[in-house]
Amino acid sequence: MFFYELEHGSWGMEAKDSGSSVVVYETGDQSWATEPADLAEEARFPTYPVRFAWDASIPSEERLGIDWKRLAKAERLAIEAAVEALQPPGPIHQVGGFAHPVQDPDMELQCQSVTEGAYLGYSDGSKTLGPMSSDAADWRLLLQLDTDNDAGMMWGDTGMLYFWIREQDARAGDFSRIWMILQCC
Repeated sequence: MFFYELEHGSWGMEAKDSGSSVVVYETGDQSWATEPADLAEEARFPTYPVRFAWDASIPSEERLGIDWKRLAKAERLAIEAAVEALQPPGPIHQVGGFAHPVQDPDMELQCQSVTEGAYLGYSDGSKTLGPMSSDAADWRLLLQLDTDNDAGMMWGDTGMLYFWIREQDARAGDFSRIWMILQCC
């Protein structure tokens, strides 16, 4: 079960955002799969059916490793069109795979930096991220939740919630150190 503290709407840009999102992982009997009894009514989303389907997951254009400056305009447009054609229709909810960033594609580095104490929420948009460290490369997308009018979910201004976990924590079944990032338009 995934929880996000919607009232205060943390963005995952600073260490004090820890605890504003929680993942509860259980195996076996599914009778636990109900929200906490003391959860306020306004904090609950209506029940919404979910259907899982396998689909390709491709990296964002920023992650393709292309030197965009060396390409002619027609080549850039062709690549952009090809990537766009491979994107699933919205809303884009997904478990695992490559994130579909609304803003910054370097969310693994954001997760690592913030969990190490960096503050990334500067109002001028600046941030202090270095090159991708080997520790940042351990982060994996666990769940991406898009704004979904049919489900009654709005994250910021038509944004997405991204729940991240270190691969070694996921393999160990330890979901206590997940990190959530909110990005919106």
